[in-house]
Amino acid sequence: MNLSYNWLSKYLDLNDLSVTAVANELTLAGLEVEKITHLAKADHLVVGKVLEVKNHPNADALKVCQVDIGSEVLQIVCGAPNVEQDQKVIVAKVGATLPELKIKETTIRDVSSKGMICSLSELGVSEKNLSNEQIAGIEVLNQQAIVGSENVLEALGLDDAILEIDLTPNRTDCLAMFNMAKEVGAILDRKVVLPTINDHHQGLPTKVTVGLETKYSERIGAKLIGDITIKPSVAWMKEILISNGIKPINNVVDISNIVMLELGQPLHFYDADNLNALELVVKDGYSQKFIALDEEEYTIKPSDLVITSNNEVIGIAGLMGGENSKITDKTKSILIESAHFDLTTIRISSRELNITSEASQRFSKGIDPNALEMAINRAVDLLIKYADATKIEETVIAGEQNLTKKRIVTTSKYINDRLGTNYTAHEMETVFKRLDFNPVLIDNTISVHIPTYRQDIEEEVDLSEEVIRIIGVDKLESTLPYIRMSPGGVSESDKQQQELVQTLRGGGFNEAITYSLVSKENLELAVMPIGKAVKISNPISKDRMYYRTSLIPSMLEVIHYNEARNNTEYSLYEIASVYSDDNLSQERLSIAISSKQEISAWQNIVNFTNFFSVKGRVEALLLKLGIKNDRVEVRKNSEETTIFHPYQSGQIFIDDKLFGVMGLIHPKIQKNYDITQAVIGEFNLEVIYQARKSKVKYTDIPKFPGVNRDIAVIVQEDLKAADLIDTVLKVGKSLVVDAKVFDVYQGENIEEGYKSIALRVYYQSLEKTLKDEDVNDLHASIVQALRDRYDLIYREK
Repeated sequence: MNLSYNWLSKYLDLNDLSVTAVANELTLAGLEVEKITHLAKADHLVVGKVLEVKNHPNADALKVCQVDIGSEVLQIVCGAPNVEQDQKVIVAKVGATLPELKIKETTIRDVSSKGMICSLSELGVSEKNLSNEQIAGIEVLNQQAIVGSENVLEALGLDDAILEIDLTPNRTDCLAMFNMAKEVGAILDRKVVLPTINDHHQGLPTKVTVGLETKYSERIGAKLIGDITIKPSVAWMKEILISNGIKPINNVVDISNIVMLELGQPLHFYDADNLNALELVVKDGYSQKFIALDEEEYTIKPSDLVITSNNEVIGIAGLMGGENSKITDKTKSILIESAHFDLTTIRISSRELNITSEASQRFSKGIDPNALEMAINRAVDLLIKYADATKIEETVIAGEQNLTKKRIVTTSKYINDRLGTNYTAHEMETVFKRLDFNPVLIDNTISVHIPTYRQDIEEEVDLSEEVIRIIGVDKLESTLPYIRMSPGGVSESDKQQQELVQTLRGGGFNEAITYSLVSKENLELAVMPIGKAVKISNPISKDRMYYRTSLIPSMLEVIHYNEARNNTEYSLYEIASVYSDDNLSQERLSIAISSKQEISAWQNIVNFTNFFSVKGRVEALLLKLGIKNDRVEVRKNSEETTIFHPYQSGQIFIDDKLFGVMGLIHPKIQKNYDITQAVIGEFNLEVIYQARKSKVKYTDIPKFPGVNRDIAVIVQEDLKAADLIDTVLKVGKSLVVDAKVFDVYQGENIEEGYKSIALRVYYQSLEKTLKDEDVNDLHASIVQALRDRYDLIYREK
């Protein structure tokens, strides 16, 4: 928010306070001044009169000017195309300091030049506030300017300083200059005198009608001004608009902007003669193209609010009016519109249509309900004075709003207890009077009535904040804080997460961090979705409309990002929470490992990742966390087949609870995301945190060698190899330390519906070197157990 020091000075006495002093007081009161900017910054300026203009003898684009500055006549070489004899101009004398240069006596193409004839942009005035003519050439002053006068910036209204204030989201009232003047008056304890606003509700009988045909607008008012005169604005209006970064246009348009800046209530003026009917109705549900004031074409959607006249869209509510009804030099009568709209609706339309203006910023943050008609009355006052307004008809209003002041009761004890202070009730009463809260003090009880523009004051606790803010936090006594000592600690789940992260990083994984907000398309690819997604009421874009219920879709975007930049070897993980609309949450882990992992380029050694290699890494991870492999089961993935390859993926269970899904990416997803093959997975970490943990035991490396024995069997194709291994480990637990599948075969010589599985069983003793007779009997028992438990054929050597 920009605050003009000169404009503020019109409403309260600041003669004894510099711009910096005011900025410091505002910052201490919670209105942080981030920057002080001067509209123009230059010294050694003087008003001059061009006595003579001649062509430069050695340069066609330059002129040699003789300029009278009162005390002397200077010869100045000027390159501006609009310099002419008898003009009053701004002269920067030798020694002057401008924003981008220091003026020195010089020679330009063999011609002496003592000074510079200036444009406003050369004095530091922002070009967005200047016309094309002002940008292209020097500034020509009116003939009333006094030659030799050194108060150039003051005369032009450019001696102002702008305080750039970082408003907190709840202080929307400060977007209105009148409210800001009251705020500064309260902070500095100074009297504020604001312009009187006359009541113009009554007027000539009118045929104007207004209406609301949407639930997203509470109130609309209108007033017809039958006769006005279009002309340039007076100087003070131009100065205020320029200081606020708004380009002056003409007296009528500028009045609408001045009222918006004063009261925080945007107005829109329509050329009444160009409307199909004297009717303003707020509606939604339209879907069409619309040409706005900026001559740009916008696509209106049904969710956008519009202003209509006889069912024709004449404006996008809260954003911009239409080209056909704008104020021009030929305008004779105007229809004033003042309305209140749903701030969320305006904010969304502003973003999606890419229309950002002073009006949209105010509508999207909230407006004082009492400002609606007050703004119309203030506009009429100014139109009468500066646009010769006559034939003023009565004001018409549709809709209702709560216009009463909120009453809050507090006590001096409550405020002191909360602040740790000992202010008296009378001191607090004084603060509330300065804030225009109309306090009533009875004993130690204070009753206040909050102005409707202070929408940030909602309850008793807010009053205590106002007291300390106005009295000043810098006046609090310094005390040491009381700190209760308590032993530090980390929760069990945090410990497990830390160990999980350390293990992943030790295994070569890099962490990925992705957005929690996703698109609807992303949501539809969710793996193990926790539930119905939380929909953001005011999303920053369509791609960030929902809170994700799964991590894998975001990881696919990370894979695409890396591969698009030629990083085709990666091992990535992300740990984040997912949420549902039913207030459920889970901490999840997602992983992605590229199929190719180059081990040694110069030796041409490449490792190719598949489902089983990653499964082994997951099992090793769980084992380190105290979850043994015999509690982990891989089952067929028959549900999550949109993202995962249906035949090369599986569901991971821990103690019969679904832990996660992992596998290769589905070919269709590969094509959609333009990525190569990789192994991905998503896991519910809550299952780990809640699982019973076994103590991780460390044993010496065995001193004695082991013995391998192979078992080959033919089984039905739906029998899982994990079941066979489980039986081998249970029966041979005295000596069997490991059992693995080293071959699976289906095809020639194997009956249809069956498969051949080959297991390698590793026997080892911690006490001695095993001999054949030590293993034979146990191995035979294992084979017999497999025969008894499963319908299989044991393949003899």
